[in-house]
Amino acid sequence: MNTARQRSEKNGRRAEILTIFLYRLMGWRLIKKRARTPFGEIDIIMRKYQRLKFIEVKYRRRKPYKEWLIGLETVLPSFSQQQRLKRAIIYFFSNYSENNRYNDCMLSIESDIILWNGWFYFDIKKDVMESESAF
Repeated sequence: MNTARQRSEKNGRRAEILTIFLYRLMGWRLIKKRARTPFGEIDIIMRKYQRLKFIEVKYRRRKPYKEWLIGLETVLPSFSQQQRLKRAIIYFFSNYSENNRYNDCMLSIESDIILWNGWFYFDIKKDVMESESAF
């Protein structure tokens, strides 16, 4: 029997697959999904030219659009979650650049959050770690 937690996990994985597909259409190449670090998990890591993008995926059951927009603030990471994500990104980036054949290149780091409302509506918050509260 499926519990609510199992259904939520399954929907989260599906949302990650859709996100990978969406970013592939935009020209990004998958580096790693569900990357584990001592500081936590990074959902998706993609690369395009000299840019690394760290993507956090959030899925919520479909709600009316107005209600969904109001609820976006509750889905965005808190200050402590942003700090944890930032440490995980720094940890992964330092290990990635040591083991990568592109060592000599300068890579820029970007972080996005993609919020899925059901399976057909989404919103991408770009460079969420660049906000003042993240640093």
